[in-house]
Amino acid sequence: MMDIGKMKEEYEKTDFATVYFNPHDKVFRVVTEAKRGLAQGAIEKPSVVTDVDFESQIGAVLLRHLDYGRTTKWSPEIALRLGTPQESRAFTKKHLNVSVRRLPSRDLIVTPLHHDKGGYTGKKSEEIVVPKDDVPEKIASALRTAFSKAT
Repeated sequence: MMDIGKMKEEYEKTDFATVYFNPHDKVFRVVTEAKRGLAQGAIEKPSVVTDVDFESQIGAVLLRHLDYGRTTKWSPEIALRLGTPQESRAFTKKHLNVSVRRLPSRDLIVTPLHHDKGGYTGKKSEEIVVPKDDVPEKIASALRTAFSKAT
């Protein structure tokens, strides 16, 4: 079992991003997740990638967001705002969600998320590992697989 100090150290070296997909309009939104204490918070405006451009653009866009999150701390001034609580709930209902973590080893962990009580949850058993040597070439296929499992 890993001790708390080691877990915190690993967390500090892990980068986070979220990818949303609206199946109706076929648009992906990549969001940077900046560290906020021992949690993460979405920041800035999402980058939009259309389904048509997904395979050619998503790898570079996602890596840019992961890099930005590593060097940026969450603050209220840069927090992502989804509008009113009603608009935020509507956004959540319309979008599938996949979480992406870049570990200190540089491997990516892609986790399909599932709608749950107005938010999203993930299952460790569904995590997809993209080894660092396969980044960025395998990012698009890992995300497509994750979105096929997301609910």
